[in-house]
Amino acid sequence: MIVKKFSIGILMVVILSLSFSQKINASNFQKSNEMELLENKKNLIGKKLQYDYGQNVFEITFISENKLHWKCIEGEYKGQEATENYKIQKLSKHRFFVSWVEKDGISVSQVVNLKNKNINTFMVVDKEIYTMNGTLKELK
Repeated sequence: MIVKKFSIGILMVVILSLSFSQKINASNFQKSNEMELLENKKNLIGKKLQYDYGQNVFEITFISENKLHWKCIEGEYKGQEATENYKIQKLSKHRFFVSWVEKDGISVSQVVNLKNKNINTFMVVDKEIYTMNGTLKELK
């Protein structure tokens, strides 16, 4: 009987310690993920880029870890600008996937390549998908 109670006691200690370590690991994983996302964004935060699509040229400023400002400086949409909330994922050392939804519902997704100085953009406007490829220049 004493051995049985002792075995149950040991089993409960093992289960509790495993449960506690899983909570710590999950917490550490979440903190690690948050830090990694912030590190990814730091490569663009504060940068001002110029996207040249040929007929339209935009300036994009990554203000913070979740805000950017775009402005059309040449072309059909010249003078239009807005500040948007964005999400980012680092694809490689110099490539980033950036996405946002504008106030008028236009969805913009881009692959920004700082090394090759190019930009690939997908825009969804009224359920139609448009693609634009261009070059980029770092202004700041």
